[in-house]
Amino acid sequence: MPVNVAMHHLTMLFTAVALLLMPRAIASACDCETPTEPTTALARSAAVFEGTVDHIDRSEHSAVVHFAVSRAWKGVRAEHVTAAINTAQEHCLVSFAEGESYVVYASRGAQTPNGAAPGLTIAPCGRTNKTLDAQEDLAALGMGVVPVDASKDVERTQPAEVPVQRAGCASCQVGSLHRACVTWQLAA
Repeated sequence: MPVNVAMHHLTMLFTAVALLLMPRAIASACDCETPTEPTTALARSAAVFEGTVDHIDRSEHSAVVHFAVSRAWKGVRAEHVTAAINTAQEHCLVSFAEGESYVVYASRGAQTPNGAAPGLTIAPCGRTNKTLDAQEDLAALGMGVVPVDASKDVERTQPAEVPVQRAGCASCQVGSLHRACVTWQLAA
């Protein structure tokens, strides 16, 4: 009988340990590796940019995050871009919120069934993070480029002619008025 009691206690102890470890295993289902260095992540990504979330379109298994781009390091030339995320893996991603700014590392998604060009996707376990928490990335990436959408329909006007007022020594630096300035300086 003491052997059965010891076996029972051992079984109970094993079950308790297994139950304690199970939520940890489920919570770490992402099992992300340590993210690569910012410059390595830049080289591996199709697009790297800083942007503020305008809005998020959610569906059952995915979401599309709409960004207003403030600067880009790779693969983005427009002022606004969208990137898809797989909501089944959303617990492995940074939590996106409207109005918040992020440094985003994205790849090109698969081609759509209708043959449209693939869009950007944000993979779980990457370096994408809130801008406030991405200081290492910003230092490594540098200034970036501010995108300007040249395709916008902007009314183009000629700059107004500004009347040039010349006086004093600064105007003597202007080539066509040099003789007049010399005369003025001598007369003064």
